[in-house]
Amino acid sequence: MKKALLLCIIALSIPAYILFERFSKNPISVIPFPYKIEENLYKNNDSNATIVILGDSQAQRLSLFKSNLVEALSQKLTKDIEIEVLASNNESIFRSLEKLKRRQKAPLIILYMGNMDTSYEKLFNNYDISNIHYNLSLYKKDLVRSLLMFVPEFSQFIYKPIDRHILTQQIEKNSEKYEDNIFQKRQMTFYKFYEMALNEIISYAKKRGSVLIPITTPVNLLKSPKKSCYASLSTEGVKDLIAIKKLLKKKDYKSALNLSKDLALLNSSNAQALFIYGLVAKKMNLKAESQKYLERAHSYDCKNTKANPIYNAILKKKAREHDLEYFDFHQFLVDESYSNTTFIDDIYPQDFYMEKTVDLLAIKIKKLLKL
Repeated sequence: MKKALLLCIIALSIPAYILFERFSKNPISVIPFPYKIEENLYKNNDSNATIVILGDSQAQRLSLFKSNLVEALSQKLTKDIEIEVLASNNESIFRSLEKLKRRQKAPLIILYMGNMDTSYEKLFNNYDISNIHYNLSLYKKDLVRSLLMFVPEFSQFIYKPIDRHILTQQIEKNSEKYEDNIFQKRQMTFYKFYEMALNEIISYAKKRGSVLIPITTPVNLLKSPKKSCYASLSTEGVKDLIAIKKLLKKKDYKSALNLSKDLALLNSSNAQALFIYGLVAKKMNLKAESQKYLERAHSYDCKNTKANPIYNAILKKKAREHDLEYFDFHQFLVDESYSNTTFIDDIYPQDFYMEKTVDLLAIKIKKLLKL
């Protein structure tokens, strides 16, 4: 009798423990983001600014030219238009979203530029990636999403528990080193969360009557990728790469063109192979082909945690889906790069192009505000 009672208690305890684990580790959340926000991280913002500049390090740099934008927009007004900067260095889209949600009054215009620092912070652990993707697959189901909208508490029971990172005031750089396959898995996960957070920013703007103007982040395509992923270049490809580099030293771009194209096609996930063909195509004035392969090269960089063409592609896709006017700063600089030096270093555009971008944004905003 005692033995049967003991077995019964154990049988009931196991599912109870599993439910407790899920309940205690899973905060109530419709979207299965892998982090928690520290309580009172961003206090309620009661600013009445008409325009908000939101985003990361690139948005922060854009904000340095805020006075140009104020001057351009306030010419026929008795009072200068107020612009608030909600951008800061190394700030992920997840922090930007939280800042925006904490505003008591929605701004009329939101300028969002945040495709550079998404993976600056660690945000999630490698051992949680499989559970994270399971939760994401659940969230994609219309029925589950609808249920969670009405009963958010249900999330504590259906999502698999993970060790959530707490976002605090201090933004800490993730300095961990990863094997190439893990790095790629992490990047893929960040892309998914970036898209979900961007959806939330778009939803915020729509619900509150704000006009969102997404801005792509310029990627310095002429900067060599930091690292090609492991085993992405064949033995024959190594020999061809050496041969192509010799041709480039001789400035024999015509001979290098077909050889480098074959190299890129046969080693389509090797950043260096893609990059070198992109450079040769640029030298031969094949503009569209050059951009295509240089962007692919940076997308397959196994060490790049900064600006990435994939984030820009996601941003443009979402803008088109929601019929938003976006400013393609990246494409603007790509076009200019054929005749001018567009970057001051590996990351930041020349001041001239920042000022030009502000002028073009002012024209867009004037039309929207009918100034």
